[in-house]
Amino acid sequence: MKAKKIGKALFLAVQGKNEQEKQRIVKNLAEILAKKKRTYLLEQILREFQKHSRENEVVLTLSREIEPELLEKIKNDLRKVLGSKCTFKMETKESIVSGFKAKSNNYLVDASIKGLLEKLRLKNAS
Repeated sequence: MKAKKIGKALFLAVQGKNEQEKQRIVKNLAEILAKKKRTYLLEQILREFQKHSRENEVVLTLSREIEPELLEKIKNDLRKVLGSKCTFKMETKESIVSGFKAKSNNYLVDASIKGLLEKLRLKNAS
């Protein structure tokens, strides 16, 4: 099996697992590679794993902390647009004013008041 396929399989295997389960999966993989004398593939597997992790990571920037129910609704709505397997990295920035921004490798969703005001300013300038 090639490192690319193993890296992708590892990424898919750890999705939705808790830390203990993730550690067990990685330990099992390391043991298999050691038995087959293929530990030289570890660096390539890790690179491929990281590549897949970045593809599915969404940076969600909010103006402030919000209620867990509302946050979950926003995440679920974003998953419908960006893909069900995306993971979220949370940030808060007061400059957002209100609303949120969601940024992945392929998309930018700007649902912030600041973004709306900027669009209006540009529209009036032209």
